[in-house]
Amino acid sequence: MLTGEKIILRPIRFDDWEQTVKWRNDLFIRSSTMSHPFPVTEELEKEWYEHHTKSKANIFLPFTVVSKESGAVLGYFSLNSINWISRNAFVSGAIGETGNLGKGLGREAVELLLRYAFDHLNLTKVCAYVRTDHPAMKTWMETGAVQEGVLKKHFYSGGSYRDVAFISWFRSEV
Repeated sequence: MLTGEKIILRPIRFDDWEQTVKWRNDLFIRSSTMSHPFPVTEELEKEWYEHHTKSKANIFLPFTVVSKESGAVLGYFSLNSINWISRNAFVSGAIGETGNLGKGLGREAVELLLRYAFDHLNLTKVCAYVRTDHPAMKTWMETGAVQEGVLKKHFYSGGSYRDVAFISWFRSEV
């Protein structure tokens, strides 16, 4: 487990699906995280959790965000596409309930994952694709991310194409 000031990142558990299925179907979360646009059924979510709770693959490390104070499930974050030769990975995730947005929980989750990636997994770079109009874009830049480029009109959402930034954190700069 990775423990912060407000949250704990713990490995996923099968019963987490009961919370995450509604978030994976939330239009705001799907659009802001650039997730697939199709509905996720309870069966699909259970199947995903069953697969990943049993997986021994070391290229995808999913975590559940839990409130340190109450133990409530708040969201999900992961390190994915881990490349052990090039020492890099991608970070993704979301805080689920809109009432918890803007409280620094996502920032803390990313900071915990970055420390874990750099200090324990010996990675040198962690990347993310982020909509340039994402509410947390400023936060990611404040945490030491570097914008390496912009993919113009790359993601379709809400009736229009959105620009997507490719951002990275480097071990030497965090």
